[in-house]
Amino acid sequence: MGVQIKATRVFIAYRLTRPHTLTGAVQPVLIGSALAWQQDRHRFAAFLAMMIASLLIQIATNLFNEVYDVRNGVDTTESRGASGAVAQGEIAGQRVLAAGLGCLLAAVPLGVYLSVCGGWWIAAVGLLSMAVGYLYTGGPYPLAYRPFGELLSGLFMGPVIVVLAYAAQTGAFSWRALAVSIPIGLLLAVVVFSNNIRDMEQDRRGGRTTLPLLLGRRRSAWLMNFLVAAAYLWSVGLVGWHLVPPWTLLALLSVPVAVRTIHPFFHAACLQADDEAMRRSTALHACFGLLYFCGLCVGGE
Repeated sequence: MGVQIKATRVFIAYRLTRPHTLTGAVQPVLIGSALAWQQDRHRFAAFLAMMIASLLIQIATNLFNEVYDVRNGVDTTESRGASGAVAQGEIAGQRVLAAGLGCLLAAVPLGVYLSVCGGWWIAAVGLLSMAVGYLYTGGPYPLAYRPFGELLSGLFMGPVIVVLAYAAQTGAFSWRALAVSIPIGLLLAVVVFSNNIRDMEQDRRGGRTTLPLLLGRRRSAWLMNFLVAAAYLWSVGLVGWHLVPPWTLLALLSVPVAVRTIHPFFHAACLQADDEAMRRSTALHACFGLLYFCGLCVGGE
């Protein structure tokens, strides 16, 4: 019985962290690190600290989302995006909030170390990232419940982390790193956008005002298509501007995944189809990012 209870708790914790979202924390750290490695800046301790801190902040954000979406009436026992653990009473919301705050506290000493490596501004941006992670669904004016929450997610889970990962290992800010980060940020925005398209009816009932609710499904699908196309065109442009090696065009191998991701959103709404499209958007972000990272590593040799 004790083993079964422990297994159940582990499974609940697993669901609460939403592992499928963690690619958003991993990919930008890899991209920023690859740019640093191209300059023979191999600070493994800083890389590891940045990776762990990024994961901790993402997990904390997921935990806050689980609690506040239920408290704000957005998530219910029928909601598809959340783990359902809080909504179904499997675990108390206070415990989940405490776990989220614990993750943020654990990231603080890592941020201090990273600021020593790369400069005090890293600590300032890190604290801002923590605040955004909490305020995304917490506080009196949740950012996720307003238009452009998708682009805000793309900004912090793309350019911000890439630049921080680079700076932590080189000790300098880089406009090149910022430019190289754009496709990763755009595709992360697509992940959040696809989630919000799927949840349009649920969000409407919960009082959210997301961008898909303002635009409608058809125009949202076209905007999502634009963001995906922009990510690929920008990556090609980076090669043309000699900011990245030609090997980064390996990322174009993910185009079939992009097509399969976008296509369902142009058809009649269907929760099963939207669920599948949502998973494909996550797979697209992961696939593109991995190929992009490999291209940077190979081209940097």
